Amino acid sequence: DTQFYLAKGKAMIASSLVCVVWNATNREPVLNATVSITPSIYPPLTQNTNGVYTFPSIPNGTYTVKIGAPNFDTRQIITNVPEGELKSESVALKPTTPTEGEGSSDGEGNVEGNVEGETDVKIPDVRGKSREEATQILVNAGLRVSSTVKEEYSNEISKGKVVRTEPAIGSEVAKNTEVVLVISKGAKRRFIISCGSSYNRNSYWDDILIFVSVSSLLLFKRHRKDYIHN
Repeated sequence: DTQFYLAKGKAMIASSLVCVVWNATNREPVLNATVSITPSIYPPLTQNTNGVYTFPSIPNGTYTVKIGAPNFDTRQIITNVPEGELKSESVALKPTTPTEGEGSSDGEGNVEGNVEGETDVKIPDVRGKSREEATQILVNAGLRVSSTVKEEYSNEISKGKVVRTEPAIGSEVAKNTEVVLVISKGAKRRFIISCGSSYNRNSYWDDILIFVSVSSLLLFKRHRKDYIHN
């Protein structure tokens, strides 16, 4: 397998590119496509998982992606892969028509979002999944995953896992819609730590009352001590 190595003294986080190739007519995955990227030392890629073609460990930058398959028009798109990110592209291939003059659709760019009947893709439930797992699930569903990642606190979802998506989980969107992952920062720390082994909504106010009571008692004792000494 071809791998990229860092030169001495260099520091770089490898990126990855995932291409989901599907039939623009019936929205079925294309399993016999050939995907190549330029520039790259990778040979054209034919190995895939249910129409998902993956280029792991590539440098960040701008790539020209060429996708072709027997009985389909060839597509070519340009994509930018951020450093240390997993970039996904969803590409629809149009079946080749016998009509003369309707050849390759090279250079059309990302136009697959306009194919008729694509508004029936439901965003899968990826809550609690890692970013990598969620990305794979969304890509398999024919969606794109944004390189922009949001974070928020969550008491229910552990740190580093997906809390929600934008658009929301379960909503129906057009195929190839870009989805933003919202990752958990973990539970938000409170100034007051709940007493006891369990936590409930009322424990916060219980802690406040305890804190005020203890503080008042200590302050009273201090004033009393000062009064006695005087």
